[in-house]
This record gives sequence, structure tokens and C-alpha cells, in this order.
Amino acid sequence: MKKTTLIILALTISFGFGFAFNNFITKQSAPTNTQKIKKVTGIGGVLF
Repeated sequence: MKKTTLIILALTISFGFGFAFNNFITKQSAPTNTQKIKKVTGIGGVLF
């Protein structure tokens, strides 16, 4: 019981730190002039 709780807690903390780190890095490296991304239409747009 204790080992399972520790593993779940460790995974939750790891996920939280990873999410926060990714969020911080993304905001730091975001370009000032963002371009719109075109929509993918059809299966050809996904593959090519």
C-alpha cells in the first residue's frame, strides 16, 4: 500500500514539474509574430 502510494505520488509530481517546465520554456521561446497554421483537410493533408 505504501509503495503504491509513493509511486503514484512520484508520477504526479513528475508530471506536474514536466508540465510547468514545458509551459515556462514555451513562453520564453515563443516568437513575437506568430503565423497562423493552415488547417489540414483530408487524408492527403495529414500524410503529405
